[in-house]
Amino acid sequence: MLATVLCGGMVACDKNDDATSQTIEQLLGDWSLVEYKMNDKVVALEDEDRTVEIRFETLGRGLHREKARDDYGQWYDETMALDWNFTGSRLTILRLDGERKSGVVSLVSETEFMLDCGDGYMEHFVRK
Repeated sequence: MLATVLCGGMVACDKNDDATSQTIEQLLGDWSLVEYKMNDKVVALEDEDRTVEIRFETLGRGLHREKARDDYGQWYDETMALDWNFTGSRLTILRLDGERKSGVVSLVSETEFMLDCGDGYMEHFVRK
């Protein structure tokens, strides 16, 4: 009986699995990109007169919406499906048009998170 109890203790879930599941739960919902940082320069999307919103639905499904002006000054409003995955602390987003984004997530709070995509590029999201 002691051997069974000891083996059961060794098979218990990894703490990283719990942290990953908790982060996935925190990511579910609607988020707005408010600013990004590129090479130490912070740019607010409001200054660019555009919005980017992401909806993380169940793991693997979601939506990406962007509203902005094109090169000719005309407004466009584009919504497309996306696939997403979260492993460890890395969030990977693949939009329907093939654009892929991957980065390390740091949850600042229940209402905001940062996505560090590397090479000096980081995005700041807030919950809608």
